[in-house]
Amino acid sequence: MTKLRPTPAGFLLLMFLLSLAACSTRPKLLPNDQLLRTKKEVVDADVNECLELAETYSGDPDKWKEVAGTTAKSAVIGSAAGAVGGAIAGSAGRGTAIGAASAAVAALLHELYSLGEHDPSYRQFAEYCLTKKGYEVAGW
Repeated sequence: MTKLRPTPAGFLLLMFLLSLAACSTRPKLLPNDQLLRTKKEVVDADVNECLELAETYSGDPDKWKEVAGTTAKSAVIGSAAGAVGGAIAGSAGRGTAIGAASAAVAALLHELYSLGEHDPSYRQFAEYCLTKKGYEVAGW
């Protein structure tokens, strides 16, 4: 019988996925008069409407293009740093590859982690819309 051993990369991936699950992309509402006298289905519909309007009109940028660009830039920077370190240690080619891969993975994880975050104008738009409907936003 073989034992499964967690790898550091597997552990980091698991932690990343768990942290994404903890991020909230919906506003949390304070229990004011409007919230307390409105049915949950209506509140959910109001929140969804405001989020859709915010997405349409806030100018939230295409995050995937941003992720790809940042990852590519980090790989170039990492390869340069790795080449220097590899040259000092005796293997510039290996250092370049290690540096590029390490920097690209770090940048990709960082960018993926931030995908759940919306542009501040998106949140402000959604909060304004909910306020106009009588709700009070406590946070996200």
